[in-house]
Amino acid sequence: MMPRLSRDAHRIGKSVFAELTPGVAARRAQGLDLIELQIGDSCLAPPLASSAEIDRSSLRYGDVLGLRTLRRAAGDWLVRKRRVPDSFDCETELLIGAGGTHALFCAARAILDQGDEVLVCAPYWPLTTGIIAAVSAVPVEVSITQALYDNSDLDVEALLEKAATPKTRAVYLISPNNPDGFVWSREQLERVARFVARHDLWVFADEVYADFVYSESGHTPFVTIKDMFERTVSAYSFSKSLALAGARVGLVAAPREVIAIAQRVSTHTVFNVPEHEQRVVLGALQRIDEWQATARLHYREARDAACASLARAGIAHAAPHGGTYVFADLSRTHSPADLKAALVRAVDAGVMLAPGEAFGADFGSCVRICFTGEPVDRVVKGIDQFVGVLTRR
Repeated sequence: MMPRLSRDAHRIGKSVFAELTPGVAARRAQGLDLIELQIGDSCLAPPLASSAEIDRSSLRYGDVLGLRTLRRAAGDWLVRKRRVPDSFDCETELLIGAGGTHALFCAARAILDQGDEVLVCAPYWPLTTGIIAAVSAVPVEVSITQALYDNSDLDVEALLEKAATPKTRAVYLISPNNPDGFVWSREQLERVARFVARHDLWVFADEVYADFVYSESGHTPFVTIKDMFERTVSAYSFSKSLALAGARVGLVAAPREVIAIAQRVSTHTVFNVPEHEQRVVLGALQRIDEWQATARLHYREARDAACASLARAGIAHAAPHGGTYVFADLSRTHSPADLKAALVRAVDAGVMLAPGEAFGADFGSCVRICFTGEPVDRVVKGIDQFVGVLTRR
């Protein structure tokens, strides 16, 4: 008989798309078209350097801390664009990871102990709860951002307070949010800050979509809230900021005590982030401002087109303040079971979306639609095909 497996590992959820994968595989095997609105990629070409050749030295073991040139360039970018303190030290307060997911995992492992609870503002990025479970901590969902769209003065402190227990160790939030694009205002973040200061908690501030905000108020980095840098892990990803999802390079900024331990975790998981991919990011960073200015215009156009399509179909949604997704609410017409079946049929019809149940227990009748991964005309076509599936049930 095989020895037992890890109990904690069983708490890590399956892929968001596990139930849709067979249909996707069958469709691709037949060479049929599939409009992919399910994942946060970009249809835009990234701002790569002119040469794609691999430096042979990058195929040897690299520095576990990452390329010093990339650390400095990333540190300068954080000070300039994400407004980390001028005293920020890219040598001791920055971790380069194999994607933002890995970097965030390393930081979580440095902070959380077994049984610690993390209040996760929902709806949330699906991998959030898996990362928390992977370090033997416990995610506690707190539904917030959909309600904030309806009432910006919502008492966030009271919601967090209601969910807190003596085991609460941290709060996790995303701004702009994945999946609904909500951008937290300074006033709302200050309410979170009062709560975490009162309870002496950490904050995981996931800001990987911060470069793409469409509201006039813009984005407020959590570390700009008074006294918050010393208790905040800020996560960023060049998958989003530079459309380099396949390169798998991301980072976290945090107090040096966190980074020192997180670096140990990183060394014992990937050793060093592949240097070739770091060099790709370093080259792209030289053109980040120009590229992002163009990308924001394209993404805003795509957002508006996606929202217009949903509005024509009478599907409830909030126009996202930022990010790359719109979160559609079908609860008036579809139960979670009905919608799950519709998403399977949608794959057969040639369009793939992300099921809402992956983003929190309260969202089984929602779908997340990425409006940046395909050209605008295909985004609109995909939404129309999905609406057709819904009306033919």
